[in-house]
Amino acid sequence: MFYKNMLFTTPQILFCFSNAYSGQTIFDDWFISMFNVFLTTVPLAIRAIFDKDVYYKEWYKSSYGSGLMLKYMPLVKAYYPYLYTTQGKK
Repeated sequence: MFYKNMLFTTPQILFCFSNAYSGQTIFDDWFISMFNVFLTTVPLAIRAIFDKDVYYKEWYKSSYGSGLMLKYMPLVKAYYPYLYTTQGKK
């Protein structure tokens, strides 16, 4: 928010010298509103698009039979925090 406000404040300060300190804004109201909407929704949308679950168990084809088995992968679980792993019944 600091940098966003600096982007809006600096041109306003520079514009006040050319309009005789009248208080007139350089930006339209719709531009300020759309800029705020864009800066708040786009990062959240990008994060939501690329978000995925981390599973530390994986299905693989068994060499003993024709079924699928669940393999435990401790390295994957070690690299991710406990909060983001899936919890199954014990």
